[in-house]
Amino acid sequence: MRSVIIAEDFAISLRQPDVAELNDQGVAAYRKKDYREAERILLAALDKADKENQERLEILNNLWVN
Repeated sequence: MRSVIIAEDFAISLRQPDVAELNDQGVAAYRKKDYREAERILLAALDKADKENQERLEILNNLWVN
């Protein structure tokens, strides 16, 4: 069951832009002086990076406990 959830999460993550792509999009919007769009995209990049780091910490904690 856990492997199915991991596979689904992986499939979803492939469809979503990664943090670097979001950052590039945010910088491009900023250069076009679309500051609101740049802010929205860059905040999404920060949220995604934070979420990825949180997941990594949980995995490391689980490895440490087990």
